[in-house]
Amino acid sequence: MKIISFAGSVRRKRAGFSMVEVLVALFVTSVGLLGLAALQMTSLRFSHNSHGRSQATFLAKDMVETMRANKSAARANAMTTEVAAWNATVGLALPSGVGAANVNGDIATVSVTWGEQEGSQTFTYNARL
Repeated sequence: MKIISFAGSVRRKRAGFSMVEVLVALFVTSVGLLGLAALQMTSLRFSHNSHGRSQATFLAKDMVETMRANKSAARANAMTTEVAAWNATVGLALPSGVGAANVNGDIATVSVTWGEQEGSQTFTYNARL
């Protein structure tokens, strides 16, 4: 009789030990999944920031090409209509987007500023007309 009761108590201990193992495994898995979720959120944030930089680069180069198409007006800083239309496009393409374009001699300087989670970002593009 004592042997049977001893075996029964061993079975109970083993069943309890298996439950602890399951709980530890569940905890480790949960921590791993939380780490993956944080990694995914960081990846999405960096992807969004990269998209903003790409848009700013495209918009700045677009304005320089507009200036190159009309060099005489650009050198005289007489492209207010084109700059205003371009600035409106910047505002639509980027969050809190604002653009500025200046010409000094043959050098055009185009800046695009926009807002991100980390604060405002600025891209400046200098090109010869």
